[in-house]
Amino acid sequence: MKRAIYLAGKHILKPFPKTKAFLRGFYRTLRTSYLRKRYPQGTFLICNGAKVFCDFSNENYAWYDGYSEFLNYEMEVFTNLFNLRPPKIILDVGAHWGFYPAFLNNSPFADKISKIISVEPDPFNQVILSKTLEKVNRIPILQSNSAISDKNGYLDLYFGGSDCSKTYPFPNTVSVGKIQAVSLDSLTESFLKEGDILTHVKLDIDGYEPAFFSGGIKTLKRFKPIILMEFWAKGLKVSGVDLEGYWEMLQNNYHVQEACFPGRKLISLKHQDLVYLTDKTTEGITNLVLIPKN
Repeated sequence: MKRAIYLAGKHILKPFPKTKAFLRGFYRTLRTSYLRKRYPQGTFLICNGAKVFCDFSNENYAWYDGYSEFLNYEMEVFTNLFNLRPPKIILDVGAHWGFYPAFLNNSPFADKISKIISVEPDPFNQVILSKTLEKVNRIPILQSNSAISDKNGYLDLYFGGSDCSKTYPFPNTVSVGKIQAVSLDSLTESFLKEGDILTHVKLDIDGYEPAFFSGGIKTLKRFKPIILMEFWAKGLKVSGVDLEGYWEMLQNNYHVQEACFPGRKLISLKHQDLVYLTDKTTEGITNLVLIPKN
């Protein structure tokens, strides 16, 4: 019923974007106030069939409040990758509050997945993630409270200026402390047993993705997992990435497709498409599907 009302309202208000934005903001303010009073310690919300624990002191809970067309398409793209390669072990890098494991736990693929490794660096998110993962009962879960980086050690965690904390300084952010960092190669050495096969990766770390690749050369060469990855040119530039060099590395090693939303289609991207992709993601983001070559 809630989704039906949402879709009807969306259709009615489509010609009136300013009114739609105002009403959405007004509704969110009222709902947040109610939820904070009703559940001061947080509670579970159902998002696209997934049971996700939410802390209402953080407005990012809105990502998981009810049905999300964006997440529906994202999971459609990700699970369609299982047709290219049957899932064994899935690595969820930037797990946030655990939507991916919660969704897959209630999906037809749960019995085919042998393990999910959830990686989340933010201490605040780690606590919430743990509560979500406690309800994942069909898939074995391993949780890593660390940041994926190019080497083992520690990173500063920065907060402010955007929705999520980051592992590099960003405009209007401040350092809030040190967090443990681990390379992909070290992570898989610790979490994978003999015979384990890493088949799929979801990668969402706000512009720090190149460190995942440079710290995981052995793992990526050995397992050749299919990757669904966020691409955000602004974050990549601020974090000091050589964008052209990074794009060349992706093109040399992967067949790259953009998962376009709201168009809901996959578009193949070549070397010359970096300008298009950079222009598109200077402010917003998009998802890329990376299918290993060879």
